[in-house]
Amino acid sequence: MIVIPIHRVIAKPILWLLQFIMEKYLLLVCKGYDEDEEYFTGLYWNDDKDMFFTDKTYFNYQLWVSLNPKIQNDF
Repeated sequence: MIVIPIHRVIAKPILWLLQFIMEKYLLLVCKGYDEDEEYFTGLYWNDDKDMFFTDKTYFNYQLWVSLNPKIQNDF
């Protein structure tokens, strides 16, 4: 798995794009979201489109890239 740090300003446009392309390969995650401060939580457009992405509380976004879509445990 490849981990790419993402700035919070471009997190929402990336999340929007992910609903259309390569969702088997890509997952946008945020650390500390949903009261889980120590772990990363996967973000999905239908569930998280109203998230306040410019809130500095959530600053650690990453794009996780799975090299093998058949192995769902990568995420």
